[in-house]
Amino acid sequence: MSVCRSIVVVKWTEKWVNGVGCCSHDVAADAIDECGLSAAIAQLVGLIPQIIRSEDLMTDLEAPIVRFAFAPNRSDGYDAMINLMADGYKRPEGTEVRNVDARIELTTHLGTIEAIGVQARVEAAEHKDLARIGTATFRANWNGIPTREAPYPEKLELNIARISSQQALLRYTSLVGKPRSDNSIAFSGSTTLGRQPIGLEGVVHPIEGRGTLGISGQAGADWLQLASEIIGSDVTYYADLSRQPVYRVEADLGPDWAWSEVRFEGMATDFLARGVLLDTAHARGSLTPSGVTVDE
Repeated sequence: MSVCRSIVVVKWTEKWVNGVGCCSHDVAADAIDECGLSAAIAQLVGLIPQIIRSEDLMTDLEAPIVRFAFAPNRSDGYDAMINLMADGYKRPEGTEVRNVDARIELTTHLGTIEAIGVQARVEAAEHKDLARIGTATFRANWNGIPTREAPYPEKLELNIARISSQQALLRYTSLVGKPRSDNSIAFSGSTTLGRQPIGLEGVVHPIEGRGTLGISGQAGADWLQLASEIIGSDVTYYADLSRQPVYRVEADLGPDWAWSEVRFEGMATDFLARGVLLDTAHARGSLTPSGVTVDE
């Protein structure tokens, strides 16, 4: 039994036109037109704009190359792989990404896409000198083609080795998200500030630009020293965090991802504050654009 495969490498030079990718004529192909592969290629290429869901993104990529690979599977369909590589990605508003490597894997059955898997990796990214990230990876899986009613994957994972902003550094950030019935995504994960892990959880509504974010854990003994380095003033005198107080912070975001309220709560025993030893310390309050409220 012969095995039918096709590999096509495309160097993109223009943006999408009428749902079809325009490319230069520099195309290397070893296409075997057996088992209906040519028809499958045409069908899957036509679906690419629906998967990427943005025509203008391609024009902001630097030296992009797209590689297609197709092969029949055991369910009377085809397995397809679409690999997008680029030296970089820039947006006018100040976002810059270096070394993009994204892969889309599709499984079809009798002309219908049954599953889509997406993997992506970037070496570094920066936005307007406000935040920088190093080595980020992303994974997502759909059971079928994303639709307006169900656009989000059944599961997504995001891992970022480093996030730095205003001299603050977060390491080993990891998030796992799953969609909910109201078109939102619930997520949970963790990150590390200094030597102390931080728990992350929340819900986002991407279409509406709103969500909630919760962080919790024990304060790191070195956090006030880190804060002193960031703001350029010694704040270690205010408290001794060696007892690692327990805390929780919740933030409300939106619309348009603008923050509206931050609620906080913390508790510690044998807590040293401004040189005074407290058997128990407990604080709870909220922060809004109009000011700070402390309940106790």
